[in-house]
Amino acid sequence: METLSTTEPEQNGKSSSSTCSSHKVDPTSSDSPIVSDNHDDVCLVLGEEEIICRKELLIEHSRYFRAMFASSMKESTSERVDMKGLSATSFKSLLHFMETGEITLDSDSVHSLVEAACMLQVESALKVSCSFLISDLDNTNCLKNLMDYLSDRMLNVDNDELNVLRSVDLWVSYDAAVRRNYIKELLGCVHFENIPPNKLITWAKDNKTEGLVDLALEAGKRVVPVETQFYRRIPEMILSIGGNLVTDEAIVPVTDITRFDSEIGRFVPYTDLGEVFPSLGEDPGYDACVLGNDVYITGG
Repeated sequence: METLSTTEPEQNGKSSSSTCSSHKVDPTSSDSPIVSDNHDDVCLVLGEEEIICRKELLIEHSRYFRAMFASSMKESTSERVDMKGLSATSFKSLLHFMETGEITLDSDSVHSLVEAACMLQVESALKVSCSFLISDLDNTNCLKNLMDYLSDRMLNVDNDELNVLRSVDLWVSYDAAVRRNYIKELLGCVHFENIPPNKLITWAKDNKTEGLVDLALEAGKRVVPVETQFYRRIPEMILSIGGNLVTDEAIVPVTDITRFDSEIGRFVPYTDLGEVFPSLGEDPGYDACVLGNDVYITGG
């Protein structure tokens, strides 16, 4: 494995935050490649762009595509596959990596590349990208990433905004001498109106992080408590997936997914599994699970 790294020159004794590294590795080094006899091309649709790829190359380097083309899903035989949730720029970088073993990383693009490598399960690209992220960490970009997460309305805090304040406390207290300088910025991510005053006071009594308690209590006094409308709330949806339709003639697998409409008080059509698994038979054998805010269905 050969690694080539270039970093912008230091300015005023500090390394620039715009770091760029170019790596050349064996893209099959940790992906357990499977050589395929399938030489067909497939057109991947990424937003407004269409990219023609060799199936064999995708199967060799990506567990995601390996599973896709080996399954009974409609994508396994389609000439065009719509790749939702993936940017054309990130995919092109991964495709170049699959073809040449070369990947160029910088502070601006590495996060989207990590997401793409995770989604497509290109493990060697993910390993190199994560190594770059670790080497590029400092208080400034770590703070930015933390604030992005803590400010996210979809952050799952178990309906307890105090958990956000606890996260701030954990980060600051790890290196209080340096990180207490960022307390005011971080407290801007906490929605104190959703923290009951009595809970905030109890937390403050048990907390010893210098500079944090006083500022947190002051922030709590400046807002009007709101107990019914929470800033962070993941939309909830009740879905009915699978099952069998029993008739006098036969027992037929249900392929449609229905959603409960609270306004009319009944389930309504949402989508059809037949569009995903075109070869559903008498015993479809699919399973569903919930991860975060997504429902994953596997099988066929």
